[in-house]
Amino acid sequence: MHLAIPEQAPTPEYSDTLLAPMPPPPRSPQPFDKWMYYVARGIQLVGLLITLNVVVLFFFPEYKMGPLLQLTAVGVLTFFVGWLMQQR
Repeated sequence: MHLAIPEQAPTPEYSDTLLAPMPPPPRSPQPFDKWMYYVARGIQLVGLLITLNVVVLFFFPEYKMGPLLQLTAVGVLTFFVGWLMQQR
């Protein structure tokens, strides 16, 4: 199988048909964006602390498995909500 190699660089009109359009330049961060980023990180930290608390409580025999699993789910969902907020 032989591939044809162009002898000269493609012109801008030709390269536009082969390449995806350029994304717009990133916008400058706004003060609200920075505030939202830190709120999201705080929510992630709360989720991690809830999960850490469950890990510690696991070693005490008076706690039942059902509530611990529910609290683990709350911690993971809290972390995930913070992660989704931080992605914006």
